[in-house]
Amino acid sequence: MASSSTCATSFDLQLLKLIRERCNWTEQYPTPPMAAAAAAASTAATTTNKSKDLAEYIPLYRAITAGDWEAAKDHFNKDNNALSARLNVAGHRALHIAISATENMEFVKNLLKELNPNSLPALVNNYGQNPLHYAAMVGNTAAAKMLVEQNPHLLFISDKKEYLPIHRAVFSPHKFTFLYLLEACKQHIRLSQQDGYHSPFEGRNGVLLLTGVINQGILNVAFELIKEYPNMARTKYKDVDTPLMCIAGKSDLYYSATRYNFYQRFVYSYVPIDDIVGKTFKVQDIENQETDTDKIVSRCRSCIHTALLSTLHIKRLKEDKVKHNTTLMLLRNICEEVGKTNRHSDMGDHYFKATNAAAVNDTPEAIEEMFPLLVELVSSTYGRGIFGKQNDYEKART
Repeated sequence: MASSSTCATSFDLQLLKLIRERCNWTEQYPTPPMAAAAAAASTAATTTNKSKDLAEYIPLYRAITAGDWEAAKDHFNKDNNALSARLNVAGHRALHIAISATENMEFVKNLLKELNPNSLPALVNNYGQNPLHYAAMVGNTAAAKMLVEQNPHLLFISDKKEYLPIHRAVFSPHKFTFLYLLEACKQHIRLSQQDGYHSPFEGRNGVLLLTGVINQGILNVAFELIKEYPNMARTKYKDVDTPLMCIAGKSDLYYSATRYNFYQRFVYSYVPIDDIVGKTFKVQDIENQETDTDKIVSRCRSCIHTALLSTLHIKRLKEDKVKHNTTLMLLRNICEEVGKTNRHSDMGDHYFKATNAAAVNDTPEAIEEMFPLLVELVSSTYGRGIFGKQNDYEKART
């Protein structure tokens, strides 16, 4: 009986090793349960968890992926180290696996009860990702809330690639998880000032966050971030695209990237857009108040607009128009912040890279917005230069 069990185990390990070799899992994506089990078994002969062989954790791994708390609890009772042990070749702990592999949040809740909240930052995988990083990567908002409640310091701890959990959420992308983490970061921001922790709104982290938000098209959040943390739009780093370059090259945010037919272009031109992010409205002049006739006409127009927008394809055209106009407003906002940069060389770097990105990605609207500013920058940097000579030539002709 023992020999057959040994043979079966050996066969399983060989099979799992073959599966792992055929799969190319990377740290960018959470390891799927079966692949992770294969990875754990295939390296059992060479990779140990100090106290136990990874292969011995396969039953526990299966219990976690199945959401079987009773079976998992039995393993934890027999081996208390299993709570914090690395259970597969990627170094995932029980909490990582539970967050990604089961929809049973009761399992995660029970697991957190067994763990000391202060130990959570130390529960990292081979890539330095704590459980909150992992919840952000897989979009498990419920687990993210539990983790933040247990230990909000997790919000401000970087992994080996210097990404915070909020970065992982927006890169993945998981919008709802990201929005939750954004509010949580603002609520607990004071913790980021402590030694060893990092604010997502400052320096390189801030630029990464803003460019990530723009890349995902969450423009209302981008407006909010620039309003609260304007340095995000001005700061630049060698290994990170500037926000101006990012939005200038994001072609799908502009009207020029659309492929509308004649009918769609016609409807697009008449669709009202009253809910643009950042739009300001003028207060009506007391001396020029609406008459009763104006009010009736306005109400009729409103009813017609409401009826039209109830049609799905018109509603989508309106959403597109709002996005296109909001993008231009955001672009101008970023240009305004870049214009506050004291050094012309830094300002030029922003504009030259952004203009190049716009040209490569064919976004003429972005070039049209930035070109006058670029000309002004060149003129002020190099004196009259070629623009001054051109003006002299035009004056001489007249």
